[in-house]
Amino acid sequence: MGDRPGICVVGGSVAGTAAAQALRTKGYDGEIRLIEAEAQLPYDRPPLSKQVLQGGVDLPALQFQSTAHWSRLGITLSLGASVTELDSGQRVLRLSDGSELRASGVVLAPGTESRPLPFPDEQARVRRLRTLEDALVLRGSLRTARSIVLVGAGFIGLEVAATAVRLGLDVTVVELLPLPLAPAIGEVAAERVCAAHRDSGVTLLTSRSVTEVRGDGRFSTVVLDDGRAIEADIVVAGVGVRPAIGWLAGSGLELGDGIEADAYCRTSADLVYAAGDAARWHNPAFGARMRVEHWSTAREQGAAAAANLLGELRGEGAARTPFVHVPYFWSDQLDMKIQHVGRILAGGRSEVEHDGDGALFVTHRLGDRLTGATTINRPRDAMLSRRRISEECERLGPPNG
Repeated sequence: MGDRPGICVVGGSVAGTAAAQALRTKGYDGEIRLIEAEAQLPYDRPPLSKQVLQGGVDLPALQFQSTAHWSRLGITLSLGASVTELDSGQRVLRLSDGSELRASGVVLAPGTESRPLPFPDEQARVRRLRTLEDALVLRGSLRTARSIVLVGAGFIGLEVAATAVRLGLDVTVVELLPLPLAPAIGEVAAERVCAAHRDSGVTLLTSRSVTEVRGDGRFSTVVLDDGRAIEADIVVAGVGVRPAIGWLAGSGLELGDGIEADAYCRTSADLVYAAGDAARWHNPAFGARMRVEHWSTAREQGAAAAANLLGELRGEGAARTPFVHVPYFWSDQLDMKIQHVGRILAGGRSEVEHDGDGALFVTHRLGDRLTGATTINRPRDAMLSRRRISEECERLGPPNG
């Protein structure tokens, strides 16, 4: 990175790109290098399971910014090469192409990776949906397929199910939980979402697991724990993700369920910060350590980590700002815009505030405090609830404190 080390940002998804741009807009005039393992320009991932599969969106529309934009900001993109090793004490990064970078500061935003399949798939017939390439291959297959089995009824699995059923496929979803999505959005909203999928024609098999996937010519056979065998043209697994931090073993950083960081997103090493899906930080809003795999968290945390790194570089430690955050996520499925803000805390209760006209508004409380809200087709209620939770956390402290 030249004679004067600059800042390296590892990961080109939403957290990494937010961090890189914030560094420049907040006045950093040194070299910034954004490192991304995929060869494409950094792009947005939420549309992969919806608009891309439907055929309405391709790469240019997904890209966060153009090549010209990154050039104008003076941000160097290192695409198609991943970081394989980090010496956090010396801030030295080694890349898969054999190169080595020395940095004055580092923002780690490596994101997540798919969990290993919990069943054998010797013929590699089960597909994943993590990258644009995955989505384009699956889109082509959906055009000629008649049936699909989704293993896992999380948000990605159900978004793909909604797309597939609208394309006219016979859709089966297999889920280990008795009520999919309930831990994330609460039982009332989860029941509503599951009912909508069943009404659309999706076969939703709950409290079931897959023991094997085997191939027989063109078809795959999905074997369940109760002995049932389901034939399908396509099998897609959405069995969850884990922080992509294996390459950080031996880095000197404190690792757990992610990269451990403090309230300022600072890791256990000087001038090394973490943001996004792989960061586990102390969130003052709830007085707890958490790792959040949501787009809005990644964007806001990437910018916050960059600002605090600059504060440390400039010797302005007192000016750093804790990342106080009320989580927010959304999912578009069928004719439902599902939104959730805050948290559902142990020992709390849920109350239905509105139910009718295809819309739902549920609040989650601990004692007298609002800690979260879930809405279906009520976006204003979601945003007002997030604002209220944020204001109360600032005024009263953590709701569980």
